[in-house]
Amino acid sequence: MKEPKKQIYSDVWFFYKKHINATSDEEWNILVAESKELIEKHQNDPFAKDLLYAVQNEIGRKNNIG
Repeated sequence: MKEPKKQIYSDVWFFYKKHINATSDEEWNILVAESKELIEKHQNDPFAKDLLYAVQNEIGRKNNIG
């Protein structure tokens, strides 16, 4: 059984809050690694992937990294 979407939203929200100010390549690499861990945690759920990629793109756009 798939995890509830609420848990995905919660995990991605905390991920976003943690990485919103990432500006260096090192911080970006950590962000990418943690994103992969969350995708694995949620068993490659397509919704989790799409939400995380959207957050990554937003952080990268905001901070001109990625």
